[in-house]
Amino acid sequence: MLKFRRKTLLLVAAATIMFMVWLLYVPYRPERLLRVIPANAQLLTIHQNLATRWPAMLQNPVLQSLAMSVGVDAFALRTLATDAETLRWVQRLAAHDTALAYIPHIGASGRPAWVLASWLGGDSQKLRLQLLWFPPPGFTRHAPHNGVPYWTVNVPGLKPGVQLALAFVEGMVIATLGDDSSAILELLDSSDGILPSLASARGAKFSDYQCLAPSAPDHGWVDTGALVQRKPNTPVPPPLTMSLTAVEPHYAEGNLCGPLPLPAAKTSAKPMEAGDLVKLTGNLPMVAALIRTETALPSLETILGPAWKDELNAALQLQHADRIALFLMGGDYGGRLYGFRIPALIAGFPVRAGEAMPGLLHGVLDRLNTQRGWGLIPREIKIGNHTLYAVEGTRQNAFSLLPPEELPAYTVCDNWFLVASSLRALTALVARYDRPEAAEQAGTARWTDGLDIARGGAYGWVDFARARDELRLIIAGYSLKLMLDDPRKAAGQRQQLNTYKAWLDALAPLGQAKLWLTSDGQLSALRFEIGKSSK
Repeated sequence: MLKFRRKTLLLVAAATIMFMVWLLYVPYRPERLLRVIPANAQLLTIHQNLATRWPAMLQNPVLQSLAMSVGVDAFALRTLATDAETLRWVQRLAAHDTALAYIPHIGASGRPAWVLASWLGGDSQKLRLQLLWFPPPGFTRHAPHNGVPYWTVNVPGLKPGVQLALAFVEGMVIATLGDDSSAILELLDSSDGILPSLASARGAKFSDYQCLAPSAPDHGWVDTGALVQRKPNTPVPPPLTMSLTAVEPHYAEGNLCGPLPLPAAKTSAKPMEAGDLVKLTGNLPMVAALIRTETALPSLETILGPAWKDELNAALQLQHADRIALFLMGGDYGGRLYGFRIPALIAGFPVRAGEAMPGLLHGVLDRLNTQRGWGLIPREIKIGNHTLYAVEGTRQNAFSLLPPEELPAYTVCDNWFLVASSLRALTALVARYDRPEAAEQAGTARWTDGLDIARGGAYGWVDFARARDELRLIIAGYSLKLMLDDPRKAAGQRQQLNTYKAWLDALAPLGQAKLWLTSDGQLSALRFEIGKSSK
């Protein structure tokens, strides 16, 4: 009898140990998360230990703007970043690997939803049992699907009709957020292999969604062609990947990658230089960019058309210009279009024989007039020691309808050939160049902050606050025009304009962004630093 009891106790102990192992241990397989995400995902982000960065990420204006672009409410994001109960659950559910995706069509209704899969290991079993036996307020249990129970959760602050549903499978918590809670059933079917997932349909793995920084804690992927609205017969944008190497409430740093072959964007031994541009522009631009000539040439035909592209290419080669500069100016150095205030675009490149450029441009206009019948002529204007040329139209076209100060213009100033979208802007710029303030303020050119490491194909800089002020005026004017033309038809467009204004307001506190473009000939990468780090 004693021997039988001992065997019974051993069997009970073994069963107890096996139960505890089943309850507490699940082999670490984080890439199983991709077996849950439906194959039609258009946006995916993958995070390690998201809980430690949750408040900073949700409070970051850049990430808020990205979320708003796919319909997430900015106020809801800020609330989730500070709500104590939310933070407690995030600590439990996002302490390891987490995948978040946007699905355009899911559930019985085929409506869009956000889906989440997060690795919990053994905690998934404990949480499932906890909800089965001791469900907290707001959790409603539903009949099992394929043997797996799921819950809908009443979350205060969500928009009417939006529902959160969750379940626990194989060491993971999975969840959907949308207006159809049946979407969770598709995640369960994807997990079981009944429906296609990123892993089963595409053979996806975590490394597919990294951009130059495998050790970064946050990665992402976006199907740009599916998310971006395009005109008919236009090229499909390639998918992009992103790695976020640092994130703070007012700072973000990382890389954005895409299969865009730009051979000339390979890293150069010598960084690009601003040269005399610092005196010419000072701290005036709200957007600035320097692009190596070889990098810019492939895009010129798309932007300018084949005729202008060929003429510009000839001028660049004649002057041995190694870079092109682009600036957006506002305020006193901005432009006008039919009386409406708009930023002015200033473009230029360095020249070795500046005196030859006016004659060269006159010849360009003559050839284009012959080929296209545009009737464009240069009108000479003296501003101090500088000679400017406004491009006028002698035939009925867009040029002939513009007031003189709104005409495009060009000049040579301090060994730079400059073309401006507005004679008004170019006149103000060269007049300032002759004043003492130009030399005195040359050292204040904040747009050159990242040039010392700009060894790739292009460098860019944005002043968010200044751009916000200028663009809000344009948006307000256009919104007023829409309302006066047809208030009912314009309601949707005006709402979209309000969204743009919200994005601008969200980004303005970040101050500035710096961008560097490189390429290995197959993959192009845009490194970015947005805002100012507190570290």
